[in-house]
Amino acid sequence: MFEPSQMRNRESAHRGAVLPTRILPSLLALACCACGEKPVKVTGGGGAAPLPPAHVEVSDEPLFAGAVVFEMALKEVDSGFLFLNIRPTVHAPPLLSRRYEVATDTSLTANGYKQIVFALSARDSMMGPVEIPEEVVLEAWYDPDGMVETKEGVSRKPMTVHRGDLSLEVRLDGKAKASPGPARRPSGV
Repeated sequence: MFEPSQMRNRESAHRGAVLPTRILPSLLALACCACGEKPVKVTGGGGAAPLPPAHVEVSDEPLFAGAVVFEMALKEVDSGFLFLNIRPTVHAPPLLSRRYEVATDTSLTANGYKQIVFALSARDSMMGPVEIPEEVVLEAWYDPDGMVETKEGVSRKPMTVHRGDLSLEVRLDGKAKASPGPARRPSGV
């Protein structure tokens, strides 16, 4: 058998071989996760840490604004969702996107139609700060269940608009439309 001193040497030799195989992957993972910036010390009562130097301020000033008016087949809807997207004129992922709930976000026009007043800003970008081209497509659609996968009852209206248009009017009538048309200016709805 082994002497006690031999047993200790054998255990420490074994531990020395196992230790690097357990620690090395953890150390490599920590090294890969390091962002390269120095840690920020939080002073005072644990308030918010200052923003990193590369942080970009995102403006909430509207780039597009107006109203979506529900007409004809959609005149009586009390539930569902309105989705608004700003896309480039060539089909691509949305640059700006926002969802409104019909039950809580609607108001009435002077003629008694339901409408949702909207404003889209750089804060509505899903990809971080993006440059908005001068001419884009505003795509508005009503979806009764709010599930993008289902198509039943969906009314879609795309229209060409310009960056800075702040008095847009979109009239959704319950019909699916495929191509963007020119934007219309409000006519005292």
